[in-house]
Amino acid sequence: MGRNDMTAKNLLGLYILLAFAISWVLWAYLVITSKPGSFMEGGPSPSFLVLAVLGGFGPSVAGMICARIINGKGGAGRLLSSLILWRFKAVWYVISLLLVPCLHLLRFVIFAAAGKSLSLDGVSGRLALGLMWPVFASLGEEFGWRQTALPEAQSRFGPVSASLLVGFLWGMWHLPTDYIGAGHYGIIFIPYFILVGPLLLMPYSILMTWVYNRTKGSMPLIFLFHYSITFSAIVLSAQSMSIKESFSDAVLSAGLAWIAAAFVLIGTKGTLGETENGHGSKRY
Repeated sequence: MGRNDMTAKNLLGLYILLAFAISWVLWAYLVITSKPGSFMEGGPSPSFLVLAVLGGFGPSVAGMICARIINGKGGAGRLLSSLILWRFKAVWYVISLLLVPCLHLLRFVIFAAAGKSLSLDGVSGRLALGLMWPVFASLGEEFGWRQTALPEAQSRFGPVSASLLVGFLWGMWHLPTDYIGAGHYGIIFIPYFILVGPLLLMPYSILMTWVYNRTKGSMPLIFLFHYSITFSAIVLSAQSMSIKESFSDAVLSAGLAWIAAAFVLIGTKGTLGETENGHGSKRY
């Protein structure tokens, strides 16, 4: 077995190691120097933004490195080739762009029905960040999670287990940045992070695998789906909540995401579209 054959066999492990190492090393400085919960006071500093963005590109950079190791100089080109897959029925664009924002808005309806209200105060001030930051998040992550980790995991474990694994890793990868944002919650941060990290992103991962498989791995649609997740987290997040209210909101958000994922799992009989178009095989 040659070196590349051995590397290909361990591709998923190599990718995970690289993605976490690249991002967490860059984010370590922010964790050490930033007071949890206060990074938005007066706006983030330029150095904070630079390190946050660079660290956010860890998954895609890891994907490119893996592609280069396995396929040589043409590896990155093969990874980028899915960018031209954009001609699909409008319903997939609607799902990718609007499903997650609708779930976020449904939270407000449910809280209102329960006699409580969530505030969207300051939404105009978050709009610019909400429009721009998701672009970096999508580009920085999806050549890794969906273009590298997901195909490899699907070929080994099947679509559902692969989605759960990628979603769990995706959630855990956000630990440093989530700590910077909510570490001031104290001991409550641990269950809160589990809710807004792995437990929220695992059902989102199921939904994204479904879109990925049904659109033959279309990265434009995956980018839009990821964009909608980050946009919703920034712009449609409730403001001025106590720690208890934030925790309840996180429980509801995760619950709604799992309900949506359950409908897709039932509707596709657990295939998430993999057997319907033959997609989901290894790319390396």
